[in-house]
Amino acid sequence: MPQLMIGAVAHDRAKIWVKGGMTNLSVTLLLKNTSDGSEKTQELRMNLSTDYTAVHQFTGLKADTVYEYRATFSGGEVRTGSLRTFPSGSSGKFTFIMSSCNLARSDAEKQKSRAVFGRLREIAIAVKARFMIHGGDQIYIDTAEPSEDVRGEQAYWKEYDAVWDNAEAQHFFGLLPNFMILDDHELANNFDNDLPDDIYHHPIASYKDWGLNAYYKYQHCHNPDTPAGKYYYTFDFGDLAFFVMDVRSERRKNSGKIVSPEQMADFTGWLQRNKDKRKIVVSAVPFLSKMSAFRGMSPKDKWFGRVFGGERTYVLARLLEENIGKLLFLSGDVHAAARTDLRLKKGDRTIDLAELICGPLNQRITNGDTAFKLQLAAHPGYRSQVYSGLQVDLNGNEQLKYANVLVITVDGSSVSYKWLPVQEGEAPLKAGSFSF
Repeated sequence: MPQLMIGAVAHDRAKIWVKGGMTNLSVTLLLKNTSDGSEKTQELRMNLSTDYTAVHQFTGLKADTVYEYRATFSGGEVRTGSLRTFPSGSSGKFTFIMSSCNLARSDAEKQKSRAVFGRLREIAIAVKARFMIHGGDQIYIDTAEPSEDVRGEQAYWKEYDAVWDNAEAQHFFGLLPNFMILDDHELANNFDNDLPDDIYHHPIASYKDWGLNAYYKYQHCHNPDTPAGKYYYTFDFGDLAFFVMDVRSERRKNSGKIVSPEQMADFTGWLQRNKDKRKIVVSAVPFLSKMSAFRGMSPKDKWFGRVFGGERTYVLARLLEENIGKLLFLSGDVHAAARTDLRLKKGDRTIDLAELICGPLNQRITNGDTAFKLQLAAHPGYRSQVYSGLQVDLNGNEQLKYANVLVITVDGSSVSYKWLPVQEGEAPLKAGSFSF
């Protein structure tokens, strides 16, 4: 079936991503301003070299305005819907949703994934979500390691189709803007550029090339624009600034770098430029939170592990030294829902930070014996006071029983949140609020 997704939206532009096929080699997009009736059109052609995917960015749009879209595929199918551009001034009160980890490899998992997308649509409509952040592992090329028949980019294309080529997913993707970032399963389990070439069936660089090429076609091309070869990005919702980090494709464990020096410089520069604004940082793996090893997941893979802990300490030191607060971290990856609070202190200077971890869409939940703990590496020149981390009690291993989506409402400096199960009829798993 033809596919369509609303991608990144800003106050003056919006991206629409499509996928056709052998019987749908072109599509005509129409975008109509519901306020003044003005229209914009664009024809896109698709071919096998991009797995029949294409994207167009409409520009010159009006802020905080509803636009109706119509996509007419050459094979005769028509997709319709609407999108709303972001505000250009104050963000006001608004809600968005976030989740990660959608495992859909077996037939049973694919069926559950379809049900999840149906429930996601219901939740997004009910909470009036303005957009969704997909926090990594939107596909699983593997679970423990890529199989021997994963050779070439086409293997990754098939996994995207396995998750997205169904009515439930398409009804959701056409509902609201979707912002995405990769984690390891878009490339290979626990991907790192310094993994030895004999760890899997093919050189690690091959999995990176295949996975990133597919990731660009299916995910990154409809994110906000970035320089070629860069996958981290920023966007604003009114006066709230977002930085979405790429903590996977650039990492090098041998040098202790979870991101490249260039990304770190761009990130710390963004923090400084937005020092007085409220800010949200998205990291596919937890930044503040610490956990013990469980079910094959190693702390070494995260910001807080001994491999990358120096990078985490560096960022925290910069925040304290430059007095940068008003900051919330969002993360996924670890198949649990959790909130962590951290207070940095130096003299009479105090910086309060918070992190919310979204649960998985379609994965097993971390056992209750997982220990989320906060622990700051010692750093000369400042001392830290650490609040206890809060872990939501999610005992049990049933696939989907507690799988959930994180719902976040921002109203000025106030943040309220809740984790909603993606099974109909269950009560919120946990809810809370704080200021930043």
